[in-house]
Amino acid sequence: MRKVVNFLISKIKHEPYQIDEHLRLAVLFHESLNRMFQLLWGVIRFRTHAKFPAFISKRIQVRDMANIHLGKGVTVEKDVVLDAASVNGLVVGDNVKIGRCTQIRCSGTLKQLGKGFIIGENSGIGEFSFFGAAGGI
Repeated sequence: MRKVVNFLISKIKHEPYQIDEHLRLAVLFHESLNRMFQLLWGVIRFRTHAKFPAFISKRIQVRDMANIHLGKGVTVEKDVVLDAASVNGLVVGDNVKIGRCTQIRCSGTLKQLGKGFIIGENSGIGEFSFFGAAGGI
């Protein structure tokens, strides 16, 4: 199973990938299954707003989907809020992870929309983070 997962991840990332040999197979199986469901949900929910593959948890809140652009290999974990109602929207680069319970809010009010939020490639946002991007980030 380890060889198959290494092969699949290498194909997705377009670079060699090797899972740590100390990782127990039960953990690898559980994580692989979880990622497959996230991949499926990313295709269903973000089919026109994310590059393939995008790993999206089912329990997220989205506001103004048309203003969201996700790069390739993005992971959005559970209980994340993506509020893209803004002038420039919410742009997430390739290979970015948005941790659980994170909120990204691009506007504070509907009277005057905010500028938006951009995060570059190969970045991560930790769990329980909050970004108020009305002034732009």
